[in-house]
Parts: sequence; structure tokens; C-alpha cells
Amino acid sequence: MAPASPAARAGAHPLPRMHELPVMLKSPSSEEIRLDRRRGTARHSPMAGGIVIEEEKRILGSIEAHGWYAVHRYDPELVEPNYTYSVGFSQTLDAPEFIVFGLHRDVMYDMLAGVYDKIKAGRKLEDNQVWKGLHEDFDCVARKVSHEDAFEKYAVLADWLWARNGHGGHPALVQIVWPGLLDGLYPWDAGCRDTVKEAQPKLWR
Repeated sequence: MAPASPAARAGAHPLPRMHELPVMLKSPSSEEIRLDRRRGTARHSPMAGGIVIEEEKRILGSIEAHGWYAVHRYDPELVEPNYTYSVGFSQTLDAPEFIVFGLHRDVMYDMLAGVYDKIKAGRKLEDNQVWKGLHEDFDCVARKVSHEDAFEKYAVLADWLWARNGHGGHPALVQIVWPGLLDGLYPWDAGCRDTVKEAQPKLWR
């Protein structure tokens, strides 16, 4: 049986407030669409592997054409930090999916695109790994996600693709963590500003 779509699951099991808000999806082709999960099941298209909603069909098409898809979430009330994550790294690169919080969506998209290009070029991955060049003003650190609610609360569509491809459990997920621009301190450093910590939920151990 094909895995249920995230929209269908959202209808059956109400998700946290962040998931009930409209979602911005941005593909590597720079096309953006809005996805409202409360109305997302209205349009369906039969595809190999089961029934998917139109937005999921668009994601699959982008992965086929570009290798991955970027999903951006935002809270219009600015209570929760915005974030962007990849869908398709696990399929195209046999690599973890990546997620980054708290920056402008274009910046986060460019960071994920940089990660994709580096992995495709042969970069080997390690936990607590420093990534240079993802942002011109600072180095980032990649941390393995271990938060038990990471896929239910954040990377829903990455989990959906993983299940759709016939895998059990969840895909690996890595959080890109950035430092304070003024002091260069990361969330785990003593003296790191609260604004830097609050913008990046701690999904690592």
C-alpha cells in the first residue's frame, strides 16, 4: 500500500500550529507555490507508487529534473522560527536530508543548494562537521538530528518521500547551524546570544 500523503495525515491527525499554516515551497527552478494543508487533498493525480496531491507531484517532478526540492515554512505571526529543508537528497545522493532555521528563505535555500553541490562533488559527511562557503559571512556546522519529533514537527515531506520510496523508519537528517554574526558564537558556546539560540531549535544532542 502506498504511504498516505502528508496532507492526508495532517487531516487525520492535527499537527502542531506551525503545520496548520500555509507553506511556501521553492524548487531549484526558483518556482514558488503556496500549500495549505487544510485544503491540500482537493486535487489528486494518479502516479506510480500511489495517489499524490498536486503539490507532491510537483515535488517529484523537481527531484527528477533537479535532484532535490526545497521546502520553506514560515509562521506569519513570527512566533516560531522559519526554516527550509531538503527533499530528495536521500534519493538522488544517497545522503541525509538537510534543514536550516532562522535566516531569510533565499539565504537558507542557497545554503542547501551549496550542500547539494558539495555532496554531489564527493564531499564525505561527518557529524559536527564545519562547512565553509555556505554563507559568505560565517562558517556553519552540520549536526546530526536526533530529536524524536523532527519528522512529525518539521521535515514532514522528507519523511513522506522516504516512505514512498519503500524505506522503513526515517531518513537521516542533518541540521545546519550558524553562529552569531557579531561574535561568531554558536548556540552551544557560552555567551551565545539568546536570539541566535531561539532562531535555531536544538534538534541535535
